[in-house]
Amino acid sequence: MICTFGYGLSLANALESGDRVRLVGQGTAGVTLADLLRLPSPTYWGDLDPEGLRIYQKLRRSLPELALSALFGPMLAALETGTCHPLDALTGKAGQRVAGDWQRGLDQEWLEDM
Repeated sequence: MICTFGYGLSLANALESGDRVRLVGQGTAGVTLADLLRLPSPTYWGDLDPEGLRIYQKLRRSLPELALSALFGPMLAALETGTCHPLDALTGKAGQRVAGDWQRGLDQEWLEDM
């Protein structure tokens, strides 16, 4: 399952208003978001920046078993070697709240086919 939660749709909001959530794919007839969230080993993958991790923390309050995806491994390695972008207006990240001295990030779309 892939969710495109962000600031436009929260998990709590989606669970309260199931009609706003569209499940797409084979075998989704009769399956609800609540059913999918009860599956074992839920993981989160998103942008590697302060707001991406804040989204993870927020989701984890509703899903305590939520883990970070292994896809963050190569993203973190890239960030540490300088493959990243500034958190500024040109990257659409200027509005992010500061997290310590974190000045750069990496969007999940960066991940290449390995």
